[in-house]
Amino acid sequence: METINEYCYEIDARDVIVDVGTSWLAFAKHNDAAELIRTQVEGHHLHLFIAGWKLSELYEQLFAALRRSGRSTMVPFRCDSAEVKQFMELQLTPHTWGCPC
Repeated sequence: METINEYCYEIDARDVIVDVGTSWLAFAKHNDAAELIRTQVEGHHLHLFIAGWKLSELYEQLFAALRRSGRSTMVPFRCDSAEVKQFMELQLTPHTWGCPC
C-alpha cells in the first residue's frame, strides 16, 4: 500500500520561509534534522535549505513561473534513499491565505 504524506511550507515574494506545516517539522525530525525547528527555519531564505545550486536554480525557475502564471502546477520527481525509491510530487500553489496545511 502506498503512503501519502504532505509536507508544506509557505514562502514570500523573496523566497523567505514564512510558515511551515507541522508535518514538515515531523519529517525533518524523522530524517535526523530535528534542529530545523520552526524558529530556525521561518524567516530564512528557502535556498539556504536546498543542497546544490542546480536544484536551487530549478526552484527559482519554478517559483518565477508560478508567480507569472498565478496557476497551480504539479512537478513529479524522485527522491531516493539507498534502500527506497520514492516517487514524489511538488505541488506549487499561489497562496494568500497562509500555510495550507
